[in-house]
Amino acid sequence: SRYPVTAVKSHKDVRFPVPGEAQPVGFSRDLLQVRIQGPNNYAFTVFVAHLKSQHGGDEADVRREAEARAAQQIIGAFQKANPRENVVVMGDFNDKPLEKPIQPLVNPQVSGLGLTDVIMKDLGNDAWVFTYHPQQYRSRIDYLLLSPSMLNEYVPKSVKLYKPFKQGE
Repeated sequence: SRYPVTAVKSHKDVRFPVPGEAQPVGFSRDLLQVRIQGPNNYAFTVFVAHLKSQHGGDEADVRREAEARAAQQIIGAFQKANPRENVVVMGDFNDKPLEKPIQPLVNPQVSGLGLTDVIMKDLGNDAWVFTYHPQQYRSRIDYLLLSPSMLNEYVPKSVKLYKPFKQGE
């Protein structure tokens, strides 16, 4: 970060149920929570997620959805305890925006978190809006979600994809 990280919290030890698993499990990769101190005494909290990959078919989807639900609960509890905090949730969710496993994070009606997917808001869901590049599997699996207070400060149409290639280029 260009700005100081003033607090770091790992959620790697959180355990949660996964349908079909006998014992509660943890995140495949950590759900990282950091507080960033920006200029002019401005601070905000970022949750960085890297959900279960798609390798493993239906079982991977079930695990990814369980991770998304666990992240939803952690972020929701944080928001409840810190209602005025600006929050960013970002990372590789390893699924397309409309797929069921990640709805607990990306769909405001399902999540209850009030987060807005600014990539979807500004760029839409057209074929050229992708973050995973292999021709056969091109899709958007990376996200930038903002809380309502953070969205109020967001400059519309300012989100950019790093080298967003269009089909055929």
